[in-house]
Amino acid sequence: PHVYLGYWVPDSAKMAYKARFGASEVLLNGQWQKLGDISVSSSQLITAQ
Repeated sequence: PHVYLGYWVPDSAKMAYKARFGASEVLLNGQWQKLGDISVSSSQLITAQ
C-alpha cells in the first residue's frame, strides 16, 4: 500500500514529522531517492508549476 502525505517543505519545522514516515522519497535530479539517505534543501526540490 501507498500513503500520500501531500507536500513537504524541508526547511519547515512544522512539517518535519512527514520525514519520519517510512519509505518517504523525494524526486531529486530526476531520480526518486529515499528521504533518509539524502539531505535536501528546499532549493533542490522541483516545484509544481
